[in-house]
Amino acid sequence: MNRVFKGRKPFRVPDGTLVAPLLNPSDSLSGLPSEISVGFSLAAGRIEARHRSRIQFMPFTEMVTFVTRGRLLARMKGPHDAAPYQVNVGPGQAVLTEATTLLQLINDTERDCRVLYIVCPAYVFEKTGDRVVFDDAVMVDETWDELREKGWLSRAPVPTRAQRDAALARIRQVGRGAPGAAEP
Repeated sequence: MNRVFKGRKPFRVPDGTLVAPLLNPSDSLSGLPSEISVGFSLAAGRIEARHRSRIQFMPFTEMVTFVTRGRLLARMKGPHDAAPYQVNVGPGQAVLTEATTLLQLINDTERDCRVLYIVCPAYVFEKTGDRVVFDDAVMVDETWDELREKGWLSRAPVPTRAQRDAALARIRQVGRGAPGAAEP
């Protein structure tokens, strides 16, 4: 299917940033028909001035964060890293976050930062009404210091592959735009 995809109005996601799905039939808010099959997802994001996202990780996906405007500091810690590290990302630059890597996006500037999120496989996000039913990103309640003290283990529940597959099946079954489909 060849067509032009337009982003929806940005909405606040659980990490505190703003996201507008562009191309992702695996997102219950995207409005795309389920017959569109892509192995990745694309969303526009905005990290507001002087904002820090919550610390998070994605157990099943890898994400490229491409900065289109502004500057961003990505703080990360992968399973084989001894300690967190920071990467400065400017316009036209991207940072890769591998599956299970702890991530926090930090905008310490006076201007909003605009990004594109490219996620592989496609990001699964299921929301019904005001309730998030499934989210590929796991929000961490601890601070970086608390995580270090606990050996880098969070108390956040980690979804299973079966839960992810079930959410994806529900999203495909309901179909975006159909009666009963979730709206932002």
